[in-house]
Amino acid sequence: MTKIFRPLCVSALCLLPSAFAAQVAFKSAAELVSVDVIATDESGRPVGGLSAKDFVLKVDGKVHPIQSVQLIQVANPDRPELPARPATVAAAPARPAPFATNTEPRGRAFIFAIDHEQIHPGNEKPAIDAATRLLDRLAPEDRAAVVTMPRGKIEADLSTDREAVRQALAGVIGHAPRKSSRFEFSIKEAYAVLAKEGGTFANRVVDEMVARECEHESQPGCPATVKNEASNFARETENRARDTVRGLQAFLTGLSALDGTKSVIFISEALVQSPDVVRDMQELGKAADLARVRMFVIQINHPSYDVGRRLQPADESGDLELELSGLEDVAGVTGGEMFRPSGRMDAVMSTIDKATSAYYLLGFEPTDKERDGRYHKIQLTLTPQAGMRNDVRLKSRNGFQISTRTETTTTDADASPLAGMLRDNLRTYRDLPMRAAAFAYRSTEPSQVKIVVMTESLGTAPLKSAAFALISESGGQGAEWVADAKELAASPMVTAGAVLPGRYRVRVAAADAIGRHGVVDVLVDAQLADASPLQLSALMAGRLANNEFQPRFDFPGGGDVTGLLEIYNVPLLSGTPSVTLELSATVNSPALVSIEMGIGTTPVADRRLARGTLSIPANAPEGDLILRARVSLDGHPAGTVIRTIRR
Repeated sequence: MTKIFRPLCVSALCLLPSAFAAQVAFKSAAELVSVDVIATDESGRPVGGLSAKDFVLKVDGKVHPIQSVQLIQVANPDRPELPARPATVAAAPARPAPFATNTEPRGRAFIFAIDHEQIHPGNEKPAIDAATRLLDRLAPEDRAAVVTMPRGKIEADLSTDREAVRQALAGVIGHAPRKSSRFEFSIKEAYAVLAKEGGTFANRVVDEMVARECEHESQPGCPATVKNEASNFARETENRARDTVRGLQAFLTGLSALDGTKSVIFISEALVQSPDVVRDMQELGKAADLARVRMFVIQINHPSYDVGRRLQPADESGDLELELSGLEDVAGVTGGEMFRPSGRMDAVMSTIDKATSAYYLLGFEPTDKERDGRYHKIQLTLTPQAGMRNDVRLKSRNGFQISTRTETTTTDADASPLAGMLRDNLRTYRDLPMRAAAFAYRSTEPSQVKIVVMTESLGTAPLKSAAFALISESGGQGAEWVADAKELAASPMVTAGAVLPGRYRVRVAAADAIGRHGVVDVLVDAQLADASPLQLSALMAGRLANNEFQPRFDFPGGGDVTGLLEIYNVPLLSGTPSVTLELSATVNSPALVSIEMGIGTTPVADRRLARGTLSIPANAPEGDLILRARVSLDGHPAGTVIRTIRR
């Protein structure tokens, strides 16, 4: 095999070239435009039982026939909510997945977009705490990410790694500047000073502000000073709002080719409207439509004025309305929903959780005139009969756009080389069903760790080619290589690459003999297990054939399971390692059955190979089981490694 070392783009939220921004249509027998629709009742629960005859679709004001309506259930809205665990209580160890696959449902995608430059320090905590508690309620297959605005920095990439998202949320701090002026002018007064064409009303507002603020000032330059400071404040406020809207638009544009619908929870304290911001809002709405984004806007409840200042603002209620206006527009242009919680935000997060547990996918065939590369508005309502249910609320995208170049309206996986698929972090390739697992072993290079990758196709045709990538989650250097003929002929295919220690995403891209393509990702920690003074490889599971170990993904029907483990740093002159292989229902539950593994020497003096076979008992619980290897040195426990197996 040929190995190529190079840095790779690691983010599933990386921005794509603008050429992909219009990819919102899909093809089946006819080319249809998809419309995601959230239909909820007054309590925020999804409403079922709707069909095509219950909807009225208009495109650019004209009624359009609907070809298909499908209810997509992605989560159970009635699942019990997990109580928040006390900080002193550790979470129970989760059972690792036995392997990764590109065939299982991927669940929902939640992106916490936190506008930290519009949030004052300390005010972010209630929202962060509520978002963290929402993570505890998500289904295991749901993915989450954290992004800070307005720069669009990805603090935690889109994944099922809850701990990474929790840490990213905990690190978000508000950075909105405090008002530095000693004057107490309102936002409206500051904008009146900034207005290029003042007019009678604006002039009166400014005159009243100057008279009030300079009433007790002895300095003759007070009027000019207050106007200058008000103008600077207005300009800074306008620039922050513009940066937020444009940053959000750019980020949503980058999501346009990410498969499926995305729920963006946009959290901010204020967003003040201005003419420039209004113009940017229209582009923001289009970006949300093209990216199939469901927007939930939350305004953080914050003190109306700084208690450290001598007076409250001249127009407190007016300032609050202006700070809300831009956020309401974000919800409006994106077809989203606006929330203004007055207390704890858990109820808002629960509403979002329930609302996104199911949605309708409508499909309609565009006319030739609508395939012109322009943006066309969508209006979706209920028929009069269905509309009699006053408790039903609809939220959907506001428009669509189809490129005039037909070749860009579909994702042509067949035309993508494997190298391109390795670097394509947004699209999914599922024509060829695949599964993969990865294991860490000691490398011959002391500074590196060898990652053994096991993969197989679930299709009937033989594999024609396969490529592999180890992608650093920290942005460091990874590795790429392609399978050779011997590796392609094996089932499962086993190959390996070496990298520096760290956390990696293993990506496998393959094509079979009939032209189908598949990509599967699996996370792996490129580090050896600590069993001081020993070190341990990952534990592999398989079966023996002619006394040779053959790794396996699953063990249907039960039978025997063989565990294989490498032990490193074994003392050369003293010390005898021993290993007990156990099978249990969960990570920490008692063993259902156990055996002592045999220990063999290897050509490397300090390395030992442990192998043992046990039988899955007939009374073992259904579902995945834990294969556990407990390692001791001279009778003293040293360390444990586990492997989930599927029956």
